[in-house]
Amino acid sequence: MIRPYSIDDHDDVIQILQTVLPHTSPWNEPKAAVRRKWLRQDGLIWVAQEDDGTLCGIVMAGEDGVRGWIYSLAVHPEFRRLGIGRALLRAAETELSNRGCPKINLQVRPGNEQAEAFYAACGYSGETRRSMGKALPPPSVQTAFGKMVATTPLIDGLELSPLCWNDFGELHRLLNESDVFHRCTGDIPFPYTREALEAWMFQTREVPCRDSGRIGWAVRDRSRRLIGEVSLLSLGHGQQA
Repeated sequence: MIRPYSIDDHDDVIQILQTVLPHTSPWNEPKAAVRRKWLRQDGLIWVAQEDDGTLCGIVMAGEDGVRGWIYSLAVHPEFRRLGIGRALLRAAETELSNRGCPKINLQVRPGNEQAEAFYAACGYSGETRRSMGKALPPPSVQTAFGKMVATTPLIDGLELSPLCWNDFGELHRLLNESDVFHRCTGDIPFPYTREALEAWMFQTREVPCRDSGRIGWAVRDRSRRLIGEVSLLSLGHGQQA
């Protein structure tokens, strides 16, 4: 069965990607890539599930208004040659076509003849173009109404710096410690679900401050370990929060 991805599939999907694509580039690190994709809520990520509930494949696609993309297609080795890869690809192609996408692109690493043969059998062909890319540095600043908010050293060796998705696990753990919860300010639920935290981090990190009215920082110790978070809320152009 091919169905849309849900947050409950996270751990199984990461295991599949790490098994099939163990040497992926840093910017395609599975946990961060799946999290970013899911938070876009664009409906372009699917999983393949066996009758017993076992997840055996995933495809992530994209559409930018000009063309579509197949970002990642992975089927667990134990379930290959059963038509699962084709079914996942077909799900992505159908949805992209329904959205009016005229063309789909994908990239295959040099030397991966098996993947090239698979895509060729599915109707894809090589193009005389050179693929070019540029890796961007990790986020080190946030923008608040056009002003750059950078990492800020604080007293006693603490610092404020932008939250990043690598902080997710530790922040989720902290928010679900009862002692931490009772010392928190604001309307913070307990226990704090993964879904709620992902939605909050998306609003804090990905939505421009002018739109969300919120900007947040991680609080880190001397070793840059996450020990807390602080936010400004109801930001307005009158320099009030």
